[in-house]
Parts: sequence; C-alpha cells; structure tokens
Amino acid sequence: MSAKYTLYGFHVSPFVWLPEALLLCKGLEYDFQLVDMLQGEQKQPEYREISPFGLIPALKTPEGKYLHESLAIALYLEAEHPEIACLPSDNLARAQSLALALIVQTGIIPASSPLIFDKVGWAQISSEERAHKLAILKDKLAIFQQELAKRNKSTNLDFTDCLFFQAWFNICFAEPSLNDAFPELASYYQSLAEHPVFIKIEHCEAVKASRNAMRSLVTK
Repeated sequence: MSAKYTLYGFHVSPFVWLPEALLLCKGLEYDFQLVDMLQGEQKQPEYREISPFGLIPALKTPEGKYLHESLAIALYLEAEHPEIACLPSDNLARAQSLALALIVQTGIIPASSPLIFDKVGWAQISSEERAHKLAILKDKLAIFQQELAKRNKSTNLDFTDCLFFQAWFNICFAEPSLNDAFPELASYYQSLAEHPVFIKIEHCEAVKASRNAMRSLVTK
C-alpha cells in the first residue's frame, strides 16, 4: 500500500476532478479534505497557508509537502507514479494530449464560468451579455470537439477526460441546450460516466452534497 496523500477541494470544480481521478486511477491511498467554496473556505487564512492564492485543489504529499494548481499536481502524480500512465510516453503524443487538456482548462472552463455564476446568482449578467458569452463558449466547444476527434488516445484515462467530465456537467447545468447542440460531446461525457473511476467519485457523498449545494443556489 502506498503512502497516503491528502487532496483539498470542492467537487463542483473540474480542477479537483483531475487529481482525484488520477489518484484513483493509479490506486493511490488518499484522504479528501472538503474546502467549501460556497462558504468561502478557500479564502480563509488557514487554507491560504496551504494554497497561497486561495485556489483549489491542493495536495499534501506523503512527505508533508503542499502542491497547488491542478495541472502541476497532475504532472507530479504522473511522474511520481508512472506504473499506470495517464499521459502517453511518446513526447509528441504527450504534448498533444496536454494541449487538449489545456483547451479545457484555459479555454472552455473560463468561458463557461460567467454562465454558471449567473445561474447560481454569484454574478448577474443581462440577457444580451449571456447570449454573447454563450456564443463564445459555443465557438470554443466547436473547436474542442474538432480537436478531440483527432485524438489518438493511448491510455485508459487521460487529463482531458478528467477535466472535461465535471466541466461538461457544470456547462449543461448552466445551459442544458448544449447537450443537443453538441451530441458528440454529450456522448463523450456519457462514455466517461461509465468509467469505474468516475463512478467511484460520483458515488462519494461529498460529490452529491457539493452538487446539491450548487443546485440550491439556482436563481432562474
């Protein structure tokens, strides 16, 4: 049995799903420490000692060191535990796989955030602004869909899968019509929902509680 990690996070964030899915995929022992974003716990001084910018996730290593930023954590876990790979070993294929994950991390998730925040009442935007934000998101989703179709996946689970799964859940929570607008992405999500790693995460009470808390905030 491997030494134990501690993952700090809140399950409505796709950034948290990336390291948690890798921990499970690689068979690593870990504890999950809830950081309730709805209560602002990520901004509290105690957590800022772990993650200086007040961001989730954070990871405590078995040696007692703290890491933050989801991609940095994922790359650390990949290098530290290479027996079950979540990135290709070939350098070119590895770079291409990371590029696809970054499209989700730096393009799709930020583009969807205004719609999600509007849905739960964290930020109010006009109907015109919402339509504009939705058009931007659709453009990015279309590009991602095209690039995903080119993917030559060589691992059972990769970084893109882990980031996309909860990102798509959040996107369709905010704008259900996107399921019909992007059937290939909806099908991709459904195939991931059958993966044992995602089934295991989704059965956690912390996931159910986090999603229910998000639903309770819906204002429209």
